[in-house]
Amino acid sequence: MAFISMMFAGVALIVLIIGLILFTVALVLDIICIVRKCRKKKNHIALIIITILLNIGGFILFVLPVGAVTVTSIASSIEEERRFNNTQVKVYVDEGEDWHSGFRYGNIDLVNVDFLNCSRFDDKAEEGVISLTSGKYYYIYRVTNDCDFNIFYIDRINDGTYIDASQYDEIYNYYHDSQNLKSKITEYRDDESIILGEDFDPDMVFAIRGLYDAEFKDICSGTSDDIGRRYLISTYSDDKKIYESVSIFEYDDHYVLSSNSGGGSFSGIYLPPEMEEYVREKVER
Repeated sequence: MAFISMMFAGVALIVLIIGLILFTVALVLDIICIVRKCRKKKNHIALIIITILLNIGGFILFVLPVGAVTVTSIASSIEEERRFNNTQVKVYVDEGEDWHSGFRYGNIDLVNVDFLNCSRFDDKAEEGVISLTSGKYYYIYRVTNDCDFNIFYIDRINDGTYIDASQYDEIYNYYHDSQNLKSKITEYRDDESIILGEDFDPDMVFAIRGLYDAEFKDICSGTSDDIGRRYLISTYSDDKKIYESVSIFEYDDHYVLSSNSGGGSFSGIYLPPEMEEYVREKVER
C-alpha cells in the first residue's frame, strides 16, 4: 500500500513538472506573440497553433491541479475554523504544561489511563477541543460505552484515553470484573484458526500477562521448528473498551508465554505450574 501511494505521488509530481514546463514555455511564446503583434509583425500560423496547444497542456497539467489544491486548501481551512469555533467545550493550556496526564474539562477532572482500549475507530461523538498556546489543538471525543461512564478520547496523541477522575475506581472495577468480561481460546493450525472455547478465566489472562513484568521468570528460547501447538487467549468487554490477550505455545512438553519470535527463532517465559495446569486443562480437553 505504501509503495502504491509513493508510486502515485511520483507520477503526480512528474505530471506537475511536465505541466509547469509546458506552462512556462507557453507563457514565453505568449509574450513573443504579443511583442510581434505590437510591432505589427505577423505571427506564423504554426507558432500560434503550438502556443495554443502549450497553453491548453499547461492549463490542464499545471494550472488546474494547482488551482484545485489551492481552493480545496482554503475551503478546508475555513471549514476547520468553523468546526473549531462551533465546538462546545474549549480547554486552553500552556505548551509546557503537563496536560497529557490529566486536565480540567468543563466541570470534570480528566485523568489519562492505559487500561482501556479506546481508539479513533470507536463509536464516539466530538464534544470539545484542547488548544495549546503554540497553536496546536486536538479534538476531544466522548466515547460510547456500556455504562455511560465519562470516557473520552483525544485523537492524534499517544495514549489518548481519558476518564472522569471521580469515576476511576468504578470504571476500573467494572472493566476488570470477570462477570463483565468474555474470553476466547483460539488455536492456530497452519493457515486456519479454531475457537476451542470461551470459558477461560479473565483473571488468569491478566495474571499470565503479569509474567512480563515479574522480577523473576523462567525464560526459554529455541527455533520455530521446536514450537508445538499455538494459542491466542483473549479477554474483552462487550464494548471492546478493554482487550487483553496472551500468545501461548507448546515447547518441550510445557506451555510457554511468547515474548518474541521471528527469523526462525523464539523466546518466551515458562508458565508457573498452577498457570500451566489451568491452561492445559482448557486447551487439551
